[in-house]
Amino acid sequence: MNMDEIRRAREEADCLANEEAVESALDRMASEITARLADSNPLVYTVMNGGLILAGRILTRLPFPLEVAYLHATRYGHATQGTLLDWRVRPTQDLRNRTVLVLDDILDEGHTLNAIIEYLKAEGASEVLSAVLVHKEHDRKAYPGMRADFSGRREGTLRSDTMLIIFKSDASADVIMLGDAGKQVIAAMGKDSADAKGIVTVEQLPAAIASLQAAIEADRARQTERTEAEEAADREAGRTGMAAPVNLAQRAWPLLDMLQQAQKEKVPVVWGV
Repeated sequence: MNMDEIRRAREEADCLANEEAVESALDRMASEITARLADSNPLVYTVMNGGLILAGRILTRLPFPLEVAYLHATRYGHATQGTLLDWRVRPTQDLRNRTVLVLDDILDEGHTLNAIIEYLKAEGASEVLSAVLVHKEHDRKAYPGMRADFSGRREGTLRSDTMLIIFKSDASADVIMLGDAGKQVIAAMGKDSADAKGIVTVEQLPAAIASLQAAIEADRARQTERTEAEEAADREAGRTGMAAPVNLAQRAWPLLDMLQQAQKEKVPVVWGV
């Protein structure tokens, strides 16, 4: 992304929780972690790259001895099923008889986190706990009832406008959208927006990019054809400036950039995994 694209991403992002709510969640998590682990000198792993921000915000709130490390793993090719890990950075510490805390950003379906936890246990850890900033509420977890031991916020999926859809690719950072916006761009790529999880394979990337670009251009054309009456109605309803509706062209460009980067690197794009 260039600087203009980064600025647009910040300006057009949806606020799901304000700073006060996040700080409160972090304080509560730190209190719960301290009560549980203060006397165990835990080994704290940050799952890269998602857990990096959480680690920076939570570690300074933990007033007890601990050892900090990191690991980096994904499921092979971002597969939509299975728990075989593709290790980028393996744990190098001696895990035998250690208490381990794993930090990650969002617990969606949890297949990767679950596989990491099972790996750490197999390497001899006496106890492996997990902490995430956001727990997504749905029934598609790696196993029924899966939860992190410590969670900052819970984001429900009962309403499509509050559900989070997270697009992932090895080619770029995750793209996160609210449910209705995410479903709109999934359909614009030529995929079934009703599917909870999906993949754009390397072979499908050119068609998905072309389809999304066509949808963006069509939306831009509609915006230029808006009548004075429609614009007046928006002003009357207060839908101007920062309150103006975000159109498809604005919503879709981060995903379009991800698709294009994925095409260059010959890797797929997935969501719901």
